Amino acid sequence: MSQSKKNEMMDFLVTFFVGERAISKMLSEVLKNRNNTLFLEMLGLPVDFVIPFFQEEKEKSIIYMLKQDFVEQYEITLNGYPCNESILHSGDYFVFKNKNNNKTFKILFIATSDIQVGYKKYKVSNDINIFTIGELANTSPLILTHALGKWGSILYSFANATDNEKVVKNELQEVAKSIGNSTTSYRDLENREDIDILMQTLAESVVKRTISHGYNSPSTITLWIKDNKLNSFTKNAQLSSSHLTVKNIHTEGMKLFDVSYDFSN
Repeated sequence: MSQSKKNEMMDFLVTFFVGERAISKMLSEVLKNRNNTLFLEMLGLPVDFVIPFFQEEKEKSIIYMLKQDFVEQYEITLNGYPCNESILHSGDYFVFKNKNNNKTFKILFIATSDIQVGYKKYKVSNDINIFTIGELANTSPLILTHALGKWGSILYSFANATDNEKVVKNELQEVAKSIGNSTTSYRDLENREDIDILMQTLAESVVKRTISHGYNSPSTITLWIKDNKLNSFTKNAQLSSSHLTVKNIHTEGMKLFDVSYDFSN
């Protein structure tokens, strides 16, 4: 096990680089859905891949661990060096190589605190090895975006202390009239169970965002769906309960789906 200082970070932003895709999720969400097949497919992960990261309590602190035993069919490197087991730290960059077909994908971890205050160290390839905020600030944003996707441009802005967003007083900010979330499935959803799993994920996101905006008693729900033939429809309904819970939003969403879509057609 590598020698590491105590990690007191409660969560990480995890970016999965699979083929040409780069998808970011919170590590806590990934661990919660480690057995959710649809969720893992949305990340683009191989069907034989088992999430090898775990949360543990050590010396009264929460840490996250990589455990090699759970990914025996993969060779793993951490920041360019072979790795069997390690405590996760901000900036850790894992490469997983399938021993059977030599296909690879990469996972980058950024601690949530580092997202707010700036940059620690991200080694994304043999050609890019940045150790300081100054080096990050002087790196072309095109290179960072190519390596890290959306987060490349965000980190570049952090390092250069630039922000093009318009500054307004809190009381002058536009009030959100509705709050929602959408996603495109990595594969065709073939039955109601598939829809139910996806609806649960969307409901969790919507409730979290609604609460963060200070709303606790929503009155209506809207469901918008587009199928693989590009047919789409929108359905609205009054919520049967004003209590803002994931269960209520999930249940009402499925009711709208059941009266609107028939898989037999």
